[in-house]
Amino acid sequence: MNALTSVSLRAYQQSLINGVYERWQQGDRRVMAQLPTGGGKTICFGAIAQEFTSRSETVLILAHREELVTQARDKVGAIANVDTGVIKAGYKPNYDAPVQVASVQSLVRRLNAFECPSLIVIDEAHHSTANTYRTILEAYPDAYVLGVTATPPRLNG
Repeated sequence: MNALTSVSLRAYQQSLINGVYERWQQGDRRVMAQLPTGGGKTICFGAIAQEFTSRSETVLILAHREELVTQARDKVGAIANVDTGVIKAGYKPNYDAPVQVASVQSLVRRLNAFECPSLIVIDEAHHSTANTYRTILEAYPDAYVLGVTATPPRLNG
């Protein structure tokens, strides 16, 4: 897999993306990627989402706050040049969009509404040990999973 993107990636971003693909090719279906705050995590997973959608595969992005949901919707939709749906209270769903950006709290209640995606991206992945995230990941066992965060260790256990 190679990222095909019209976005200009910095060398460290391309290196991170290449490392994600290498791990997937080695058989690791769940990968954690770390970049510092402001390092362009959304741009990186947007480039990866573009790769998947270019092959007519679906992408699900999980976030725990509204600002992260809307940021991912806007940036990833622009990078991948595709429609993005939002699965969150107060938003009209568009389950036909190839990229879905979901509030964890909303998606965990609507798991039957969305078919198994090819890729799940977890924004702020240090939260992914919570029961809601685990429930979602268990519902989609065949998906590749990419967790992105600036701070992998979760200080509250």
